[in-house]
Amino acid sequence: MEPDYIRIKAIKDKFPMHDEHIQSLYLNNAEFRSIVDDYYSCIKYLENTKKLHSENLESIEEYEKMVRELEQELRFHISSK
Repeated sequence: MEPDYIRIKAIKDKFPMHDEHIQSLYLNNAEFRSIVDDYYSCIKYLENTKKLHSENLESIEEYEKMVRELEQELRFHISSK
């Protein structure tokens, strides 16, 4: 789990006009702390999923290209008969 200041910073970055209030709520309100923790977990999960998804998309695109090239080779050999 990330240190508190990193999780708080994520919220402050999202709501910059409420910097001091966010700090106070985090220190004094257990429910708010729990929400911050959940929010931070969600955004980190999304960041990681997007990274993985992007890598998978590149892999998928490479395989799609390979399939097209192989289909061309197949067509060439089939039509050369």
